[in-house]
Amino acid sequence: ISTKWDLQCKRNNKDHRTSDTGSQRLLVRRGQSFLVTLHFSGRTFKKEVDKLTFHVKTGPRPIQTSGTSSSFPLSSSLKKAKWSSAVEGQDGSSMTILIFPPPDARIGRYRLTLEVSTEGQGSSCDLGEFILFFNPWSKGRSPQIGQ
Repeated sequence: ISTKWDLQCKRNNKDHRTSDTGSQRLLVRRGQSFLVTLHFSGRTFKKEVDKLTFHVKTGPRPIQTSGTSSSFPLSSSLKKAKWSSAVEGQDGSSMTILIFPPPDARIGRYRLTLEVSTEGQGSSCDLGEFILFFNPWSKGRSPQIGQ
């Protein structure tokens, strides 16, 4: 399954109150979900057959135990205590995904990748970079800078 994507920078930056910095890069706040649109070529996404797993990493040596790396599958609903993703909508071969960074996620520059697995065949694609900011409108922990 071949994939193209859109990080929805303009819309996400507006929703996250970061649009004054432009729409060329994704700037989002922790504790608030953001959108990514995936475009599948060849056929539509089938949840019974296709498995999507997102990976986020920040810092020079990202590891899960330090909170600088996380992997999470596409699920039916967002989990508000950890990194998670869920389908917001699907239209033909396009699907809009919500990605949720938890309120205590490390602040910093992240790399977002997607792993697609279909009937034993897997591929990975680099969706790009985003910057995660402190969110004064979200209840959560104090800012943590990625190591």
